[in-house]
Amino acid sequence: MYFSFFLTAAAEDAEAIQAAPKPSWFETAFGKLGELTPVTWIAIGALIALAVILLIIARKGKKWTPQMLAMGALSIALSFLLSYIKLFSMPLGGSVTLCSMLPIMLFAYTYGLPHGLLAGLGYGLLQLIQKQPAVADLIGTLLDYPIAFALLALAALGHKFPNKIALHAGILLGGIGRLIGSYLSGVTVYAKYAPYTPALYSLVYNGTYIGIEILMCLVIVSIPTVRSAINRVYKSR
Repeated sequence: MYFSFFLTAAAEDAEAIQAAPKPSWFETAFGKLGELTPVTWIAIGALIALAVILLIIARKGKKWTPQMLAMGALSIALSFLLSYIKLFSMPLGGSVTLCSMLPIMLFAYTYGLPHGLLAGLGYGLLQLIQKQPAVADLIGTLLDYPIAFALLALAALGHKFPNKIALHAGILLGGIGRLIGSYLSGVTVYAKYAPYTPALYSLVYNGTYIGIEILMCLVIVSIPTVRSAINRVYKSR
């Protein structure tokens, strides 16, 4: 009796499967796109923008040499690795890492602003994918990740200063660049969460962890052997 019951149930299931409409080719090919998270869509869009920027730079003759590509990839990889070493985390996001900003800033300082912007943007996209933040607002997400980390490339402007302070000025400018991105996010998109004046709160909150990391980066580049190595790479670029 039980055997007959199971046979009947299996037959009914098979008929139900056969009767179910088969997905169309379009649904099969593109159905998975609907399962992508907003963060993934933002990363895809930013990657497309990155490709466009690369094309524009290539057309203007600012080509990437093999050395630039190798150093750029190494800088992004080192920054990404160091970002996992957190000294402490802030309660509402952000953390002090083991100078994860430094490789990107040094790359920009060595090879210039356009190339540094691309390296910073690429690193920002990795941060975005790594942390998978809740996308409350597209503008805020872009400011906190791709834009903020791309602005690390302002370290390239350190060469506008005298040679004795050029490297330190570059590190300071790059750190301020990242702070600007996070600060703008705090005073616009996330201003409603500020316990007091958003402009002041965003500066204090973001300036705390970013400022500490800037100081750490300045200390590291002040080590004579480190500074000499950076200068050698810059001269051999």
